[in-house]
Amino acid sequence: MPNENIYDEVLGDVKNIMLEIRDGIRKQYKNVKPFATKPISTEEQIYDYNTRGQEIFNQIADKEGPQTAVKWQQDMEKIVERRQNVKR
Repeated sequence: MPNENIYDEVLGDVKNIMLEIRDGIRKQYKNVKPFATKPISTEEQIYDYNTRGQEIFNQIADKEGPQTAVKWQQDMEKIVERRQNVKR
């Protein structure tokens, strides 16, 4: 008569192996960041807004919706206005 608990034993072994693999992957990639990004300075933001603002607006509207794009545009206008007030 075959072992009645063979299914549970195999399932337990498979689960243990999966957990070991998962832990190994987590340890290997624990400190990896998905993208090497650096913050953009205010001057770079203003330059991008002035040179390709409509293109950026369209990209944001396509990906995140028109309300988010309008909010981005308003925020950029505030940044430009603040920068102009500082220069005066």
